[in-house]
Amino acid sequence: MRALVYTAPGVLALESHPDPLPGPGEVLLRVRLAGVCGSDVAGYLGHSRRRRPPLVLGHECVGTIAALG
Repeated sequence: MRALVYTAPGVLALESHPDPLPGPGEVLLRVRLAGVCGSDVAGYLGHSRRRRPPLVLGHECVGTIAALG
C-alpha cells in the first residue's frame, strides 16, 4: 500500500508499506479515494498536539472491502 505520511511539521512523504492483514472482527479496505481534512492540515502545519508524526493522513476515505479478518 502507499501512504501519505506526515513526518514533521511541513513535511510529507509518500511511502510504500506491505498490505496489512485484518485481525478478527476487522476488515481490510482497498481505498479508492481519501480526503485530507482540516485536522490533517492542522497537524501538517504543526498546530495540533493530537496529530503527531509519523502519521498517515487521509482518514476520511471510501473504498471496497478487500479482505475479512
